[in-house]
Amino acid sequence: MTINPILRGVANYFQHAAVKRTLHYLAYYTWWRVMRWLRAKHPKANWKWFKDRYWGKDKIAAAGVVLFRPDSVPVTRYRYRGARIPTPWNAEMLNG
Repeated sequence: MTINPILRGVANYFQHAAVKRTLHYLAYYTWWRVMRWLRAKHPKANWKWFKDRYWGKDKIAAAGVVLFRPDSVPVTRYRYRGARIPTPWNAEMLNG
């Protein structure tokens, strides 16, 4: 699946922000879009057939490839450093 590297990249890029709810929505949205694509690909199949063919434990899988869940990436916030952030300017020159 070529969508997995895109989902993994987006999740890893934004993992240092407050995005847990957004990543969960992205996982939900991606799951439904893939399911709609599969239903269009197999119009005569029912949900039981889809479950037997594509579902593992809470995931969509086919041919050994599992749809990546962006909400599985741990979200870690940046540590607040406040005034301890180094500056290229001399602090005495700015104050005087």
